[in-house]
This record gives sequence, C-alpha cells and structure tokens, in this order.
Amino acid sequence: MIFEDENYLIIDENEFEQELIKNKDDVYLYHFIIVKYQNNTDIDYIKIDQIKDLIKMNDKKIICKYYIKKIHFYNDSDNDNFEYGEPYYIYNIGYFYIGGFISSKQEDLLKIKKMFKNYEDAYKNSVFPFDDVEFLSLNK
Repeated sequence: MIFEDENYLIIDENEFEQELIKNKDDVYLYHFIIVKYQNNTDIDYIKIDQIKDLIKMNDKKIICKYYIKKIHFYNDSDNDNFEYGEPYYIYNIGYFYIGGFISSKQEDLLKIKKMFKNYEDAYKNSVFPFDDVEFLSLNK
C-alpha cells in the first residue's frame, strides 16, 4: 500500500468536491503518480509529478501505478480539516483524507487495505482514460 505510515479516512466524492469549492482561491489540484515496482527482492516506490521524470520508470519492473489527485492548500491554515489530513482522490480506488492526526477505525483500515489490494490485482487489466503524460499535464 502507498503512504503506509499515514492515516487514512475514507470520504465520498461530494466531500472532496466541496473542499475544492469552499477553498477555490486557496487550493489547486496536484496530480502525481506513485509507481510500485519490484526492486530485486524488495518492493519499492517512486513518485513522479513532472513529465520529464517519467523516464525514471523505464528500467523498472512495474507492479502498478497509482494516479493521484491531491487538493493542495497554498497555506496549511486554509485546510480547516487539517486534523483529518489532506483530501486525495486515488483513481479507481477512492477518496480519502490522508495524513491527519485522527486514525481510522480498525474495520476501516481493513476495508482500505482491501481496496488497495483489489486495485493492484485488477491493475494489469485496467483501462485508464489518459496516459501518463496527459495525467501529469493537468498540473498547472
């Protein structure tokens, strides 16, 4: 799973969209890709947020890629839900607050782990409506 040491709280799409609307002058959508790959006998990750860095994937044995939109606040004080973390959408997985102080309930953590496992299992057959360049081009 990505961000293994972070707290996750599941939210719905509407709550994510509301964060954008109520803070429209203080936020932007930040797009990045987390690449999970096999590194000899270990599993490793790289984060790519610029088109020029896509070359870093060339020699990797990729297990899967996570396409992520994060609502990024210009100032931390603009995030009135900071205790829950920052809002993220992980394509084909779901909407979350990640990184806050409030921990998920055990049953939610199990649900979240299952969501990531299901994504990884289905990744090879997944179809995305964009390629890596198009996705990263959404950063302004």
